[in-house]
Amino acid sequence: AGSDEIGFQGKWAELHKQYLKAEKPDVYAELLFTNRMKGYLKEFNSQAEERFRAIMDDLKNSTGINEPLKAQNQMAWIQKINVFAKSAEEIVLNEMVYC
Repeated sequence: AGSDEIGFQGKWAELHKQYLKAEKPDVYAELLFTNRMKGYLKEFNSQAEERFRAIMDDLKNSTGINEPLKAQNQMAWIQKINVFAKSAEEIVLNEMVYC
């Protein structure tokens, strides 16, 4: 099974796959040659998405960014959500993807 046969498993999985290939080639090869890569990446992406959503929820809840604010000032809400998304992404990258 070649990596082309694995298909795209999601943003987080794709980044992690590239990290494994570059930084942990033994792990990458083992997953690839034992036909576990696709399942591993699917589960990894699911866990990373869950972590991202949890971080976003925590950030929104701890700062009062909610639907009433969205209704009152959509641009301010979007700006804050974008900042939170960037922060959550960095956390997921550092905690999960590049490990």
